[in-house]
Amino acid sequence: MKPILKTEYRKKRIPERIDLARTVLTRALSMPKVLRRLDEFGYGAVMLREGLELVERAVASRSKLADETGRGPTGAAEFSRFLEHALEQGRELRLLSRKAFARDRRALEQLELSFPLPGTRFLMLQVLERLAHTLLIEEKFLRGMARQGMEAGKIDEIARGLSHARALAFERHLTIDRHEKAASLARQTMLHLDHWMSDFFKVAKVSLADDVRGLEAVGVTVVVRS
Repeated sequence: MKPILKTEYRKKRIPERIDLARTVLTRALSMPKVLRRLDEFGYGAVMLREGLELVERAVASRSKLADETGRGPTGAAEFSRFLEHALEQGRELRLLSRKAFARDRRALEQLELSFPLPGTRFLMLQVLERLAHTLLIEEKFLRGMARQGMEAGKIDEIARGLSHARALAFERHLTIDRHEKAASLARQTMLHLDHWMSDFFKVAKVSLADDVRGLEAVGVTVVVRS
């Protein structure tokens, strides 16, 4: 599993970021299990739909601006209008973020430490992307094991192990100073989950060719170690 890290995300062009956010949010809304798991972090279906609406509005505003100028926001006047749109969307996303965790400030702190991301208007969507990617991979993996005939009890055990690994990682994040080691620890957490997943793949001897292709189609890379 290769998460979307801050440095990698910054290299993506804005249209690629928007398209990725739209794809992941749309997929998450179509999967009840993902919705239930995201709800544990303070997100629900309404929250995801609001985020998806913001993505669509960002696409529409960029398309309109490009059509009007014929060359994108390159002139001074066009850039000023583009910046105004960006600031407006940024304010809306900040309000959305605060609403999501108004009832649980500790959950907000948890996510800030676990997912140190660049302070752009896509901040909220990046967090959603990374959570949804992890959950989508778990969903694919557990379904693959079931198709291979693994006992239900063993699948439940592995599912609990994945949840436990994530919980331990989040607890570790809460023990460090804000901003100092968050970035490196976030990477360690993702690598930790990667090792868990790789070990389970080997034990279950699951054929993941179709699943991997499906995940890569939405921008997720699954790493299976030999």
